[in-house]
Amino acid sequence: MKVVKYLIAFFIILPILLQGQIKDAANGFKQSTSEWLKGSIYLANKKSIRNAEFVINPIIPGGILKVKVKEREVTLTPRQVLKFHFYDSARSANRNFITISLGYNDYQFMELIHEGEILNLLITESTSVTEYRLNGGTSNGKKNKLTLIFYNKRDRMAGYVNKRNISELLRDYKPELKQYLKDQEIFFNDVESMQELIQFCDDILAKE
Repeated sequence: MKVVKYLIAFFIILPILLQGQIKDAANGFKQSTSEWLKGSIYLANKKSIRNAEFVINPIIPGGILKVKVKEREVTLTPRQVLKFHFYDSARSANRNFITISLGYNDYQFMELIHEGEILNLLITESTSVTEYRLNGGTSNGKKNKLTLIFYNKRDRMAGYVNKRNISELLRDYKPELKQYLKDQEIFFNDVESMQELIQFCDDILAKE
């Protein structure tokens, strides 16, 4: 009975801790949306807008950019944009965003946290649409969660960063993954740990 109580408490507390850790990693995203940013935007039609002034509106599903172009404002959807970056003065860091397709006509801006040869580590404020796509057609109805996602560039597949999905990703290398998790102190609610884990997975997949 005590074990059951501990397990229940663990699964109640873990999502709270997870949200706190990931929210810290993405801190500054919403603050940046209220001011004009300066950076570069690379479009799907192979053109680019250098030294652009723009704001990000994450409230629209998938995100949207409002850009100043020759004294007028235009809006760009994720489908029109490949990637964009800007310098975030609040965090004293460069920030990179890319467009990811999660299904038919479903394109979203996601922040690039780590880029590998095969795998990218991304963070997004997921919506019910995001969860529907990533859960294979099911949604728990929750919205506005800051979520870590890996994107397999080789297979064009996205998934939540959790032990089950990582195990499936390395299903042909389970002994190596088991040994890595045993040797390393890995926390799935810690961004740095996930960067190291994704790099480990990337190194293995890149050798195929």
